[in-house]
Amino acid sequence: MTSKGTLQNARDSVAAGEASAHAPARDAARALPLFESLKALIEEAGELACNAALDSGARFKRLCALDAYARAILDSALESSGRALGLSGYRRDPAVFLARDLYGSLLDGYHRCDSGRANDEADQRRKLQLMKAAAERTKWERFAGGPSYAGLWQWTGAVMQTTPELPPLSGAGPETGGEPAAEAMVRQEYLRTLAYFSASYEQLSPDLFGVVSRIVDLSLPWLQLDRLPAPGTLYYVDLEGGVGPVRFVHHPQPSHGVRFFSTARAHEQLTELRRALSKGQLPAGFDLMPVKRGALAAGIDHLLVHWSATPPVRRNRRHPVSGALDAVVGFDLVELVLTGQTAPGIRRWCFTDVSRGGVGMRADSGFSAEIVPGSLVAIRPCDGGVWHLGMAQRVWRSDGEGVQVGVQTLSAAPHVAIVDDGLNSTAVFLCDPIQRGEAVRVVMPLGVLRTDVSLDLDDGEGRCELRPLGAHVAGQDFDLRAYQVLHR
Repeated sequence: MTSKGTLQNARDSVAAGEASAHAPARDAARALPLFESLKALIEEAGELACNAALDSGARFKRLCALDAYARAILDSALESSGRALGLSGYRRDPAVFLARDLYGSLLDGYHRCDSGRANDEADQRRKLQLMKAAAERTKWERFAGGPSYAGLWQWTGAVMQTTPELPPLSGAGPETGGEPAAEAMVRQEYLRTLAYFSASYEQLSPDLFGVVSRIVDLSLPWLQLDRLPAPGTLYYVDLEGGVGPVRFVHHPQPSHGVRFFSTARAHEQLTELRRALSKGQLPAGFDLMPVKRGALAAGIDHLLVHWSATPPVRRNRRHPVSGALDAVVGFDLVELVLTGQTAPGIRRWCFTDVSRGGVGMRADSGFSAEIVPGSLVAIRPCDGGVWHLGMAQRVWRSDGEGVQVGVQTLSAAPHVAIVDDGLNSTAVFLCDPIQRGEAVRVVMPLGVLRTDVSLDLDDGEGRCELRPLGAHVAGQDFDLRAYQVLHR
């Protein structure tokens, strides 16, 4: 159980402002479960917002202590696991959603601390903390799959309008251009917020979360925000209108508050870094990252895709459709429906679109906790038909609008079979027909079978041997692997 006394001691240590203040917070983080710690922080942040007995300055000081403690325990969780909150594949730890909510509470708290005395020292500190919270909220909400925080772009846009500007804005810091440090840091945090938004965390597997975050932070000097579009412009924002990033496809209506976000220089630099990494060279600045080179390469590759001036082109056109469908999520429930049994967790979804590669759907908002990117799903139209097998690729939660889900189709005619690796036997789902000499994709429960040995398969029509081919995709609770059918 979380001890409020322990939390308070840790926050007091952080609030002291000494360099060593983070050590007690990190020690407390290791002693307390992450989930309970974040819940306690959210509770206290909410109490601060409603506490009329504290003046703005006192509330701000306590919010800063909560903020520093939150960063300490989240950093500790990432460092101690070497991955994103100790998880792999597509799995999302519940702490991800709490981190998202906590930074929303902190952002709201900093906004409420506005004393009305513009541009004095206290106001500059408040603006900086608000910007930092906005960046963290953006990172965690994109990773969690939403929802977007309602006031974020309005409040950060207002701060940017009152912060002196030396175009073009880059993340190079106060040493370039002679800006006062506080103003440069405010501007840099806004750039970081845009960078996190554009990095497509919602499509990121958890084991790359910390890696991509570090690469984004190191890439800030190569990112730009200017009044005019530059080569490699991906998004534009409207500071006056409080409008968040919009993909730059057409020029927006002229406005004093419009700014253009470009990743061209970052893309060039990351391309060079990726080339050096492929030759076995570890670029300066990346040598302190305690990750394997394969993970570093995967993180750079992710950003190269999403920071490219040429967005990925869809292979198959989406066709809008409507209608209801049944859906189940998770390996065990999928097995029940594919074997003709009654499943307790069948949900009602709505079609939004279909394509050759998958379907788009809308789910009720109460369903949001049950599906994440990497979830195994089975779906069928409510008016009849067979169950299709798929994997959730994109999940986005919108307040009041439910959950938007994009599902990649794995098989339109999945078949249940039994396989044996010599030690264990289990049910799997075949995505393709069994044909001698051909490849077959097999969906199997995570961590049950040995993956480096041939499997003996019984699909009810005979037995055959499957030889592993090495192709592999890890989902939330399943593995998708390719095998060659040796004989029938």
